[in-house]
Amino acid sequence: YGVKGRAAVEELLSRRVPRERIAVIDNQQLAVESAGAEGLVALLGDAARSEVLKEAGLVNAQALVVAPDTDQAAVLITLTARQILSEAGKRQVTIVAAAREEENVVLLEQSGADQVITSAATAGRLLGLATEAKPVVKVLEDLHRTGVGLDIGMRPVEPHELGPSSRLNSDQLLVGVVRRGETIKFFDPRAQQLEAGDRLLYLHPSREDEERPGPALAPSAGGSAGGTGAS
Repeated sequence: YGVKGRAAVEELLSRRVPRERIAVIDNQQLAVESAGAEGLVALLGDAARSEVLKEAGLVNAQALVVAPDTDQAAVLITLTARQILSEAGKRQVTIVAAAREEENVVLLEQSGADQVITSAATAGRLLGLATEAKPVVKVLEDLHRTGVGLDIGMRPVEPHELGPSSRLNSDQLLVGVVRRGETIKFFDPRAQQLEAGDRLLYLHPSREDEERPGPALAPSAGGSAGGTGAS
C-alpha cells in the first residue's frame, strides 16, 4: 500500500467505489493499519501466496491492481492470481499491473496481466515533454490528478446518441469508443458513427470543478449587488 497503491485507491474512491469493496494486501503492518483506518478491507500477508489472494476475495472481485515494489514481485502475484482465477473459471476478472521498467511489460502480459502501466517510462516521457512542451505536460498532469480540472470517463452510449458522434454533449470530448472488445481511437472513421452497445471514452470537467461555484461578482457602478457568477 505504497504510493501507487494509494493513488489507485484514491481514484477508485473518486469514482464512488465503496470503501468496503476495496481490499488491500500488504506485508507491512503499518501499511495494513493505515488502510484499515481509512475504512478499507486490509490484510497482512504476501500477495504472491494463493491463500492470501483467496482470503482477500479474488475470485469474487471485479479487478485486481498489482502494484508491489519490484517487477519480479508483480510477475509472481500476477501468475498466482491468474492461476486461481483460471481454476475458478473467473477469467473475466481484470488484472492491472504496474511495471517499473518497460522491458518487463511483455513478461507481465504473458503472466496474465490485461493491462500494464509503466511508471519509469511514463515519467521519462513527461520529463522530455516538459523541456519542449510545458502546456502538454500540465494537461497530462491534470488528468493524473483526481477531481481537478479534467477527468477521463467511460460510459455506455445512450439511445438518443446513436449515429453521428457529433451529437454528444459539448462538455464531453470523445477520445475513443470501445466496440465489441476493441478500443477505437477518435480519429478512426468508425468512431464517427456510434452503435448500440458502444462504450464511450471521453474527457470531461472534473466533478469537483463542476460543483465549485464561480467567482463572486463585484457590485456594478449603479450600486446593485452582484450574485454568484456562472460560466
